Amino acid sequence: MTRYTVDEILKLNPCSPYTRRKIQKLWGKRKSLALVSIMKLGIPVEDKLWVACRLIDHRSSVSWACDCAGRVLPTCEKEYPKDKRPRKAIKITRAWVAGKATLEEVGVAADAAADAAYAAADADAAYAADAAASAADAAYAADAATYAAASAADAAADAAAERTWQSKRILEYIRGEAKSPQGGAS
Repeated sequence: MTRYTVDEILKLNPCSPYTRRKIQKLWGKRKSLALVSIMKLGIPVEDKLWVACRLIDHRSSVSWACDCAGRVLPTCEKEYPKDKRPRKAIKITRAWVAGKATLEEVGVAADAAADAAYAAADADAAYAADAAASAADAAYAADAATYAAASAADAAADAAAERTWQSKRILEYIRGEAKSPQGGAS
């Protein structure tokens, strides 16, 4: 299992609270930590997900973002049952992960899902559509995977429970145990 040093984490450009001193304190006397161990550190779940999305392989990060968005897709579809743009964005992004769609197709679908989010009057539905758009955007940049998770948590009825699920799910990807897509549009 790959282990990460303080210097390697700093190269990811974490937010300002994570200085060399703070990360060294988190690492304790250990020279390096495996990602599974990093996920157990006493830091906010959002920060754990941020680092995980940057250290797991890109396609796993995108798949996880699709899982997060897919779980809240019913929130959007309940309010806007005829608007299939968020579902299509997740579906095309999953196809890209499988090598069956192009980045151009993903980009078009991401833009359409973002338009659906912008058009939604219901806040939770907008967050759900934004989660789908961000999951598709994750094909271009790892940062977007964490945005997908954040929007999904905002759309969920219980944000804390959703973050707990997201953490458990990303651990499945880290351990190589994630079998099939979870959430809608699989």
